[in-house]
Amino acid sequence: EVALTVSGFAQAEVPVPRRALPGDLLYLAGDRWGRTGAAIRAHYEGRDLGAFPAIREAAFYPLPRLELLSLKGLLRGSLDSSDGLAETLWQLADLGVRVDLEALPLYPDVLAFAGDEALAHELVLYGGEEFEAVLAVPPEQEAQVLARAKEVGLPLFRAGQVSEGEGVYFLGAPVKRRGYAHF
Repeated sequence: EVALTVSGFAQAEVPVPRRALPGDLLYLAGDRWGRTGAAIRAHYEGRDLGAFPAIREAAFYPLPRLELLSLKGLLRGSLDSSDGLAETLWQLADLGVRVDLEALPLYPDVLAFAGDEALAHELVLYGGEEFEAVLAVPPEQEAQVLARAKEVGLPLFRAGQVSEGEGVYFLGAPVKRRGYAHF
């Protein structure tokens, strides 16, 4: 077995800051929302993922979303999501804004795995390990962001918007602050 670590330093500006302003639109980049949560749940429940190849792939083959670099200069901000979508949205809210989710991506395989919409929503919000990104998009940049994402093959899902206030809400109901529990 060989273990290798590479470190380095570079002088560069932060590609996309961690911020959002009232009026910004929230987009979820990538297509693993809920899938990694389902894989983690399957592991702890001893469930076979043979019928769910995309869920298995999401857990065992993480993807670096290098396509996100093509959106530089178009986004207000971006946060990576590895501890779960809810925790990431709360980190955004901690910057002094209110996050209103209007929809969550419910992929057919996640819904089939979960068996009902409530559990599927829980897997999307609290699953963790998705290694995807939450994007704050100024409304005037939305068309350009969508066009560029389509051009580079980056899946985007419009989940909601940012407003004045505080907290995180899904369809008007408060979202609990809970994230992936590390060992």
